Amino acid sequence: MPPYFETPSDDKWEFQCNDPNRGSDWDKYESKELLQKLTALEPFKNLNILILAIGGKFVETEIKIGSSQSEKDGSGGQSATQSTEVYTVDIGKTRVRLIDTPGIGDTRGIDQDNSNMSDILTVLRTYNNLPGVLILLKPNAARLTVMFRFCIKQLLAHLHRNAASNIMFGFTNTRVSNYMPGDTFKPLNALLSEYKEVDIGLLESNVYCFDSESFRYLAENKKGVDMGHLEDNRRSWEYSVGECERLVMHCQSITPHKVRGTINLNETRTTICRLTEPMAFIAEKISASIDVNNVAIRELHDFELTRQELQDRLFVQKETLRSEKVDKPRTVCTHDNCIEIRTDIEGKTDIATTIYKTA
Repeated sequence: MPPYFETPSDDKWEFQCNDPNRGSDWDKYESKELLQKLTALEPFKNLNILILAIGGKFVETEIKIGSSQSEKDGSGGQSATQSTEVYTVDIGKTRVRLIDTPGIGDTRGIDQDNSNMSDILTVLRTYNNLPGVLILLKPNAARLTVMFRFCIKQLLAHLHRNAASNIMFGFTNTRVSNYMPGDTFKPLNALLSEYKEVDIGLLESNVYCFDSESFRYLAENKKGVDMGHLEDNRRSWEYSVGECERLVMHCQSITPHKVRGTINLNETRTTICRLTEPMAFIAEKISASIDVNNVAIRELHDFELTRQELQDRLFVQKETLRSEKVDKPRTVCTHDNCIEIRTDIEGKTDIATTIYKTA
């Protein structure tokens, strides 16, 4: 049975076999510097390797290297990255922070996409500059499907237009397409051409092609599985390393995006969305007040009233909200679904007031 990997408190890797006949002792395995670095970059990998067994049938073997609470097994169709994580990598004298984010088009639905985007923005608030925004794609999207269009547009909608020059496109699993964008190039280029006011093109300077098969090869080798094709994997590794170096150099050569612009854009959008419901409520109250006064105007025209009766009608009716002071402080929920933003609480001011539904 395949060994089960854990990380003990001393941060030194050991393994324990799942087979009860092998005992419960932990054993150390030989350290490989390259594999450890790859594990740090990719904290969780579930790799399904097809092995040709006796009888001509393919047998699926699961190989697991490393673990992380923010990463899940995505082989069953669910989204892999669960939350935004920052990984720091030192390349020479350059410290690169990779902000790994959940992808748009989460299998749990649009509400989860919104939650993921909020999580991303929370992390971005801790940074002032953002040299590069790398959008990862696969090279086999030959058609401009609804989901493909939705994912790209959602990503771009949350970025300030000033970030256009910092956007880059990374294509994964590209050895099958000879390390080129493949079939995805045309539909992506057509979609980007719809943005007339900003220049987001597919150029040599902002397109990068990678392949992770060399990491798979190392993981297999560590487990004693030899799938061959060493030279192919070596060339794949060297090409991917070259692309990573080219990406880092490009990020160093361009003007970083000021993150505050993107944060302000999304905060403004959130504020507008929050105002939609209270504005509709205010419009409803205004309409009700107009109806009440129209009835009063018709009464003045239709009925003969004395001077005293007319004086009694010299006021304008309108609906307002009244606040009441509670005896003790109360714990309230500040979630968007549990609050309302209203103005003119007592007919005396136009200042917006937060109404807590759970109070």
